[in-house]
Amino acid sequence: MDFIQSHLDFLIRHLLSVVFVAFLVEAAGLPFPSRILLLIAATLADEPGQRVGLVAVSTVGSLIGDHVPYVAGALSGPRILAFYCRITLGSAQCVEKTVGYFKTLDVVGTLLYTSFWVVVAYLVGDRAAEFLGRHGGARLLVLLGPAALAVLVAYRLWRRSRYGPAKADVVITESSCVEGR
Repeated sequence: MDFIQSHLDFLIRHLLSVVFVAFLVEAAGLPFPSRILLLIAATLADEPGQRVGLVAVSTVGSLIGDHVPYVAGALSGPRILAFYCRITLGSAQCVEKTVGYFKTLDVVGTLLYTSFWVVVAYLVGDRAAEFLGRHGGARLLVLLGPAALAVLVAYRLWRRSRYGPAKADVVITESSCVEGR
């Protein structure tokens, strides 16, 4: 129990930094359960200012994580975007979806998304913590992160097997990020 408490103490002391890094890592394409971490962090946040901060840092981390690989792909050519889609276990539709995603309102969508999860945690967080306390929550929390990661990797592998791996030649001929080059 001391092991889990020490991690929760660290999370509380560095709440905004941990959430920022988690969303940055996941948005960059590495499978990471940042939503679960955001839910836990928003439950631990005891002031409205902390919850607003969580929305802000998760949005900024997500946007930076999204846009750095996109800009790198746009500047260095579509092959890096195809490589990115392959290493993140993306399917053949990954490249087209990525290009289309950045033509939409990424900032607004990310802000709404992170706000939604913080509000959900605020509304049900105390009850969920109480439930976990009554039903051996420490064991459940230790298993939840790895289980979420395993489910995410399995889902991406399933999508990749269904639609095929990302291919650089498709990107070069069909992607709008190479127009004018």
